[in-house]
Amino acid sequence: MITVDAAGRIRFSREASRGAGFKPGQKLVVVAEAQNSFRIHAATTDAKGMDSASYSVEQDGRIRVSKTAVRNLGVKSRRKNMTADVQKGSIVVTM
Repeated sequence: MITVDAAGRIRFSREASRGAGFKPGQKLVVVAEAQNSFRIHAATTDAKGMDSASYSVEQDGRIRVSKTAVRNLGVKSRRKNMTADVQKGSIVVTM
């Protein structure tokens, strides 16, 4: 479900994206939940006043988020022991 590619991007599978109800091309927002977690949700969700990064679901249904963007949100990025909680409308990642 979560992997890290050679460029260091955190990748989410099609299944995770579909499980959250995301569609190819849909705009997403990444926001910090805590120092060790972040949430991906639809860009229509209000993120005013929060540091965020914008992404889109790729045409193949996958989502890729850069480690730099995660670090810029204040989340301590680790490659190992990441877990994802897929919920309708969002994915919460704990690192």
